[in-house]
Amino acid sequence: QLHPLVCQAFNADFDGDQMAVHVPLSRKAQEEARMRMLSKYNLLSPATGDPIITPSQDIVLGCYYLTMVRDGAKGSGKMFASIDEALLAYDKGLVDIQAPIF
Repeated sequence: QLHPLVCQAFNADFDGDQMAVHVPLSRKAQEEARMRMLSKYNLLSPATGDPIITPSQDIVLGCYYLTMVRDGAKGSGKMFASIDEALLAYDKGLVDIQAPIF
């Protein structure tokens, strides 16, 4: 599986395209691959210096949906003394993720 944030770097989408996979065999090759090829070490394009990893498509839509405030959601307007208290209320189902709370 391919993480959605690295799709742009590989010009990948989820319409059935295929991608070759190269497996480093020796221990030294595996260590080198971890240091050079992991996506967390390849954030910028070597050619232009522009960011390669950018949120797009489903990631952006998901972030928008999670942060969208819905008036009238369960727990709207409740006040909490701390983030931990709000998280506990969410875990117990007392507030919805999109409820405006204070």
